[in-house]
Amino acid sequence: TPTEGASYQWYRNGVALTDDARISGSRSSVLTISDIRSTDTSATYYAQVTGVCGTAQSNTARIYIAGITLATAPQSVEVCTGGNATMNVVATPSIGGSTMTYQWMKDGVAMQDGGRVSGSRTSTLTITGVTSSDVSSNYTVMVTSQPGNVRLTSPAAGVSLKAATAISQQPQSREVCQGSPLDLGVTATGSGLSYEWRLNGQAVSGATSSTYAPSATPEMSGEYTVIVRGECGEVSSETVTVTVNQQTAITQQPVATLSQNQFNTLTLSVAATGTGTLSYQWYKDGNAISGATTATYTKANSSPTDAGRYYVEVTGTCGMVRSSETTVEITTSVADIPQAGYSVEATQPNPVMEEGRISFTLGRSEMTTVTITDMFGREVAVLASMFMTEGHHTVSFSASGLNLASGSYIYTVATPTFRATRQLLIVR
Repeated sequence: TPTEGASYQWYRNGVALTDDARISGSRSSVLTISDIRSTDTSATYYAQVTGVCGTAQSNTARIYIAGITLATAPQSVEVCTGGNATMNVVATPSIGGSTMTYQWMKDGVAMQDGGRVSGSRTSTLTITGVTSSDVSSNYTVMVTSQPGNVRLTSPAAGVSLKAATAISQQPQSREVCQGSPLDLGVTATGSGLSYEWRLNGQAVSGATSSTYAPSATPEMSGEYTVIVRGECGEVSSETVTVTVNQQTAITQQPVATLSQNQFNTLTLSVAATGTGTLSYQWYKDGNAISGATTATYTKANSSPTDAGRYYVEVTGTCGMVRSSETTVEITTSVADIPQAGYSVEATQPNPVMEEGRISFTLGRSEMTTVTITDMFGREVAVLASMFMTEGHHTVSFSASGLNLASGSYIYTVATPTFRATRQLLIVR
């Protein structure tokens, strides 16, 4: 408490101060220091007051410069539509014990709590259920420190929306040939996308990319969808149908060799599978045979000029395949080719007056022809020309139905590996 006639002296770090260009009031009750420097803030100050009744010393004081240090600035955030955006600031006052206040701004306008906004006057701002109206690159926060009324505005941060998960190009239905790439694909937009392809409602193992292109098998036919998942939701594609067509394939090749007598019918056949209507073209010695466009090629009254190398090309929806070759030999005389397990019986009855039966046994299943020729080797009837199973068989015929006059004939039972001839006597 000052007394009348008291004198004052201010000290810094124990050294008496004197007035100069920056210091005034060093010998008064109020000390003023202008243009504060670091040497001023690192020192301690006190005053001595001298009066009639003695000298008193004040408490020690220090000078602090009021300020704010921004330890963590707000960071831009990217959220899905309907998500929550949170921004935070960490600020430290230079004077311990200072009071800090905050005001968040969007595009320079002070924000207020309410609705979807909370924390507008705290260090953490939260916007719930973000919409396009919240998008901005200019969110700031003003931090005020007391005492000193020091203010600091943070750098700007932004709120943006992540792209919603969406399909921009749907997969397409396809027909593919077995062994070709399935080639399914989808184009999608969004963040953090993942894919799950499904066949007939079941997840396809390993099919987790935007394309699915394995080598097609018949089991892959069906209805496909793809589920696209992202940070901002998931979406399912349209359902598409994939049809895997069967490759053209030969299931039974023509015989490797065929030797037969002239005047007999030459018969070659093939069995094939595949998608679509199969077409056939037979070749002899590399040249297409006119009109030979079915699975079975026949040539009546064969002659030595029919000898050669034969093959067939089979064409379907999924390509063409060529058979193995058959070597055809045409002999001018009939010679038996015996084979274990094969036999040909005499006609019943013998002689034949009207109805006759030819019985024979095959040692294995194969293409079999039963023909009748006259004594000049000319074929007069084909009683059978088909694939027959191993075992006993009987072929019936009518002499009048075949217009066979009375006389002697030869009947032949032939396979690719066996041939036997017997005499046939017709009496009418």
